[in-house]
Amino acid sequence: MKRDNPARPDSPTTHGRPIMMISSLSPRRCARSIGALCAVLGALGFLLPGCASPDSARQSPEGQAGGGQVSVESCGRTVTLKAPARRVLVENSVGLPQLADLGVLDRVVGRVGDADTSVYPAETRAAVEAIPRLAGTPMGSGHTMVSTETLLANDVDLVIGYPQGVDLEKAEAAGIAFYVPQAYCSKEDSAPADVDAIWRENTAVGALIGEEEKASALNDALRAQLEEIRGRAGEGAWRGRRVMGLFLTPGDTGTLWAYGAGSMLEPQLEALGARNVYGSHGRRVLQIGMEDVLAEDPDVIVLLHTTGSEEEIRSTFEQLRGSESLRVSREGRVVVLPYPLVDPPSSLSIEGLRRLAERTEAARG
Repeated sequence: MKRDNPARPDSPTTHGRPIMMISSLSPRRCARSIGALCAVLGALGFLLPGCASPDSARQSPEGQAGGGQVSVESCGRTVTLKAPARRVLVENSVGLPQLADLGVLDRVVGRVGDADTSVYPAETRAAVEAIPRLAGTPMGSGHTMVSTETLLANDVDLVIGYPQGVDLEKAEAAGIAFYVPQAYCSKEDSAPADVDAIWRENTAVGALIGEEEKASALNDALRAQLEEIRGRAGEGAWRGRRVMGLFLTPGDTGTLWAYGAGSMLEPQLEALGARNVYGSHGRRVLQIGMEDVLAEDPDVIVLLHTTGSEEEIRSTFEQLRGSESLRVSREGRVVVLPYPLVDPPSSLSIEGLRRLAERTEAARG
């Protein structure tokens, strides 16, 4: 895959990686690099000439409201940009649906980790796959961390990703904003997810990139789609069904993750008139054992995945101890969906609902 950044054709590279050269740095990147150095020196008790204190930086005219500054809330903190983001990095698939829907994938200068592109139309898929994939550090559960040095090397002004996806202190010292969708903020119990989360995330990303009007129009269009699907509601086939959502990785028969009330699976099933087996659990995701699945013996199981084909996911499920004794196995009530069609909240969650609504044969058995 081509690694150099098409938005910066004049950037010197070695094996596709940008070379940090002082003479080639943009004024903004120079300011960020100096700012990061000042922050480190300040923490050690040194203050060099030209290193303003954090308080004075916040009070500068450039940082005051009215000059294009945008602010949104993220996991209990305020994310602020002096101007709408122009150079964005995404972690895995986080933020990609919103950026694609708002027509600004050309502002995404890099991505780290895996992104399931099968959920997008061909044109969008090609655009996502053309985004340079940068080096990152695997964090487990498919998540990836990106270093501040990589962010600086690519002149990033906004990262959209998971908690711990960046070194927050270093990134903020370098003037790089970090936004985490609400769905990933906490592992503790929280209020049940609802479709309003889709509108909130679209609005937040729209604000960060200066496309509030587009975000508002997008929300109106998605609300209309949602009402249409609700009107059909799977022709009633899903009504009253007890459904369990499980996350599987191809070949891994030892780890099972189920989805609780904090997942977008909750409002999806609610729209169909079905019930989430783990809807009483406030967490988005919880680890369970196969004995729990056997004890619940749900009417339908929805298998979510980020890697592998549908056939590989079904094969992995069939290898789970005791799966053959479940009613879903005997009656053909297993549905496989790409994970981005559920979480985090986006237009893809509406598409996931549509696909579930169409699977009436799985709901009926």
